[in-house]
Amino acid sequence: MAASTLTFSGRLPGVDVAAAPPAADLPLRLDVAAFVGFAPLGPLDLPVAVEDVNQFTAVFGGELVLATDAGVPVYARLAGAVRAFFDNGGRRCHVVRVAGPGARPARWTVPGLRIWQPDGTVTGAVVEAAWPGAWSAGIQLATQLLSRPLALTGSYRRSTPTAPGQFLPATGAPVPVQPGDLLRFTFGPDHPALYTRVRGQLPGTAAVAMDIEMPYTAGSDPAAEDRPDPGALAALPAELPVVSAELLRMDLVIRQLGPDGSRLLDRQTDLAFNAAASPAGSAVVRPVPTVRPVWTDVLQPADDQAPVSGRSTVLRADPESLSAVTTGLVVPVGMSPPGAVTEPADPDVDGTDDLGTFPVRSFTDPALATATVYTLTEDAAQLTGPARPSGRLAGVHALLDVDEVALVAVPDATHLGWSPAPADPDTAAGPPVLDDPAGYDEAALLDVQSALVTMCAARGDLVALLGVPAHYDADLVLGWQQRLTTRGPLSDAGTSGTSPLSYAAYWHPWLRVLENDPRSTAPLRTVPPDGTVAGTIAARERDRGAWIAPANLPLRGPVQLVPALTGTDTAKLFDAHANLLRQRPGTITALSAHTLSADPALLQLSVRRLLILLRRTALAEGARYTFETDNDRFRQLVRARFERVLAALAAQGAFEDYRVATAEGDDGTVIITLQVAPTSPVEFITVSLVRSGEGLLDVREG
Repeated sequence: MAASTLTFSGRLPGVDVAAAPPAADLPLRLDVAAFVGFAPLGPLDLPVAVEDVNQFTAVFGGELVLATDAGVPVYARLAGAVRAFFDNGGRRCHVVRVAGPGARPARWTVPGLRIWQPDGTVTGAVVEAAWPGAWSAGIQLATQLLSRPLALTGSYRRSTPTAPGQFLPATGAPVPVQPGDLLRFTFGPDHPALYTRVRGQLPGTAAVAMDIEMPYTAGSDPAAEDRPDPGALAALPAELPVVSAELLRMDLVIRQLGPDGSRLLDRQTDLAFNAAASPAGSAVVRPVPTVRPVWTDVLQPADDQAPVSGRSTVLRADPESLSAVTTGLVVPVGMSPPGAVTEPADPDVDGTDDLGTFPVRSFTDPALATATVYTLTEDAAQLTGPARPSGRLAGVHALLDVDEVALVAVPDATHLGWSPAPADPDTAAGPPVLDDPAGYDEAALLDVQSALVTMCAARGDLVALLGVPAHYDADLVLGWQQRLTTRGPLSDAGTSGTSPLSYAAYWHPWLRVLENDPRSTAPLRTVPPDGTVAGTIAARERDRGAWIAPANLPLRGPVQLVPALTGTDTAKLFDAHANLLRQRPGTITALSAHTLSADPALLQLSVRRLLILLRRTALAEGARYTFETDNDRFRQLVRARFERVLAALAAQGAFEDYRVATAEGDDGTVIITLQVAPTSPVEFITVSLVRSGEGLLDVREG
């Protein structure tokens, strides 16, 4: 008798089987750039990812004028670099705004708001500008009281002078309020008005529990500067009939005064005064359909500079006021009645960028400015731990933990600097004046660039895009390069393949682009090539791979180079590994893509970026095998996996040859060795035209 087999092709009752394909490997990308510089607004020392110019403008604003040069505005270069990056093919970048060490946000006392504590202490409600800087100049705050009469009958009762009170509805009908609502009860001319917050409903009763009560002086005018009278609360009878009840809300109006008048920046409407104390207990307390957030909930968080969706882009909560709100009762004091707006309030403290002088030291974290390639990572870990409660690094070092970034530029680091305008007793102080190039001291620039290159080399997967001031001629450029490359932490004294200078490259000369700011009278603006070059590198990497040299590509936007270079200058700078920009009719391109390394094997930027790609690939692939059992089969799997990865890259032209080897270390560790022979770009092809005889020409290559 043949054996039978039971085959079940359905699903067991109650069992849901969802087949899903394995997750596809995300491609490693080296086209994400980062820019550090000055902007009118936005968070300080916090990397913010943007994917187009509109996103950048929404967070960091537009152009920022830093000084003047013979009457022509001198602009911060961050906005222009980001714009050039996207114009030349970039898709995603991180932006870090920096400012002077004394940068601070403006602060306002919200008109018509007071915070009352149970002990009788009364303070104002304070808010800050969402970001530090002078961008908030001219901003005024105003409030408007919204009052909604409630058809309630019943009585207010308190058991003891210190106990929270209760509202007893006469009919037992649901009360159209919710926990956290601010109510104003009146009891007739012989008793003060009472402001109270709804806590919820007392279990098993129809009574509505009140949280904190605040009496006002008898006969006070709601539109006047009412005065709280804590003593009057204890003087109230144990039970009083309610003459009228109102549900109170408010509007917060934010306007900015400018040369062209006042404009509305933001208006938050129908805001509750206080947060809910506890959820309602039953249907007696009925949620109101038109609930709006508490006024503090519409502000940016006090402890985080990152933009929060749905929050105000203008105001930030003040930590002290937030703390007071959690224990106290927020009430309208002197707030204009419905139909009127309170007198706008100017800031108590003005915001400032602290950019009266050039704060070049702000581009790095002071605690990491002198770290070496070998100590930077450990030093940064200490700073982001208990030693620094904010857990945030400053300047370029804020990018240390942003893994996706592969290119870093600091376009504002090459400013000449500026000084306050000469004092004139008859006129107000004007904008700072650009310093004379003859007195420029590059020591601070070298410190910033050295710290940047050190960070790139310490991470092992970043490339620094460097630059020099616009007035540098060929000799000054060569002198700058000599001083930078001979610094101890950056020298090429190490073994082959570890050169810190292979993580840095620079392009020269500067570019002139069309001016797009109507405040400037000049038709062209001179800008560094950082953003433009970063965009072309990103575009070339996406189109053909990181191993293809980002050179000989037309740059989009620039119309002229400055300063003009002679043939001798070009030869000297090219031999010194400068990546020269060349202008031909209708186009500007880069002659090369070299690093600053003296190691011939790491001269080409494409080679360094290929090695970065391999590093990231090895880390990503190696994570698959962290907890695998070490045996021959395991090592064969690892070798086969990496061979497939390298074969795919070789098929695209990344290598001339490659090899994968596995071994076991003395301590039981598994060692995977990847050996590659990268392809190098052909920079020049020589074609010779030789006359070999009468009327005979021969063309020879090489």
